[in-house]
Formats: sequence, C-alpha cells, structure tokens
Amino acid sequence: MRDTASLVGQESGVKTRQVFDRYIHSVHKVERETTMNWRADVLTQAALGGGTLVYDEFTRSPAEANNALLSVLEEGILVLPAAAGQGSFAPVHDDFRVIFTSNSREYAGVQAPQDALIDRMITFDLDDLEGETETAIVAHRTMLQPSAAARIVAAVREFRQSGAYTQVPTMRASLMIAQVAGRTNMAVSIEDPAFCDLVLDVLLSKGLEGQDQTRLRSALMDILALHCPPTATASRKRA
Repeated sequence: MRDTASLVGQESGVKTRQVFDRYIHSVHKVERETTMNWRADVLTQAALGGGTLVYDEFTRSPAEANNALLSVLEEGILVLPAAAGQGSFAPVHDDFRVIFTSNSREYAGVQAPQDALIDRMITFDLDDLEGETETAIVAHRTMLQPSAAARIVAAVREFRQSGAYTQVPTMRASLMIAQVAGRTNMAVSIEDPAFCDLVLDVLLSKGLEGQDQTRLRSALMDILALHCPPTATASRKRA
C-alpha cells in the first residue's frame, strides 16, 4: 500500500449532470450538477461489509499508510473523507476481521511497523510447514507423483536444516525443482544427471557467500544420494 487512500479509497473522476429546460421557447434554463466519484478500496469494503481483509506483507507499506487501521482496530470506527458521501465516521461491521502477515527477516523495502499498530494485534510466530504438508502442496501444484515430491521436499529441507545458506531455501525451491522435473520428465533420482544439475542450479545460488562451491556441491550431492537414491522405478511425470 502506498498511502491511506490505497486502503480506504479515493476520488476517481467526476460526474456531471446537465438539464436543459426549454419549456418556454424564449427562455433557456440550464442546470448543471457536478459530483466527485468515490471508489471504496479494500479496507472500506471489508470493514463496512463484514469481510475479512488479508493484509499480506504489511511491513512493506509506509507507517503513515496504515494510520486508518488504528481507529478501526481500537474504536471500531472507520474515518472516511468527505468525498465518500457517508459521513466522516462509519461504524465497522461486527463480522469484520483483518489478518496481517509479515516476514521477520529484513529484506529490502521492509518498513518498521508502528508500535501503536503492533499494540492492537495478536502476534503469532509461525514455523516452517511440516514435511507432509509441504509434500502435499508440492505434489498438488506440480506434475509429480507424491512419492517423487516427497523426495524433493526432503532434500530441500535437509539443506535448509544444514544452515549452509545465505537465503533460506523455502518451499518455493521445492516447487521450482518439482515443476521443472515434472514438465521435462526427469527422474527424481541421483541417477538422472539433468535432475542433479537442476537441484544444484536452484540450491547453489542460495549458499553462503564466499563458501567453497566445490565443497557445497559435494554436500548437496550427498543430500541427493540420501533422499533421492538410485531406483529403477523412479516416479516420473503423471500419466
């Protein structure tokens, strides 16, 4: 969100209405009325309509953009500009809910959230997904059998637990590997050189800066040997 208007809404052009009265042929009467069009945005729609607003990566927005949320969360009141045509204050629907998500790591573009806003939240620290859950997601979103997806997920999780990385190898790494492997009919096995190259290409780029690439490559191959061993019946692309 760039500013408060991105959450609450803003004016979006004007609407003009004209009436030409020529009831008496010698008298021309013109009435002109101009009004501003108002476009309600996500917070207004959810707060007044009783919806749930999922505010993803809210720490990427500048603090001032989230000021409208303070009265919404504390007093249950949404402050609207005059252009909204609903009065300055609108009560929030009883069923309104808001879910904020953020990444605890300090990536570029992340803003320090307001203490006042954090004080109005209940914060939950979430760990990584369980292996079975990751496997189910990867298998569902790719063209691999669950057994093959499980091997990829296990290999990526092993590398994640090693700590030998600069950027955390998340489930996205598993999805990248699984999608390419499924579309190109690779065997999810250390026996397939193309599959090994794929895994190395995805995971080597996340390794610690300045780390011996030969040693890291060897460690990744050991992980593949453990979780993606040779098999004559390696699961391939779904029929």
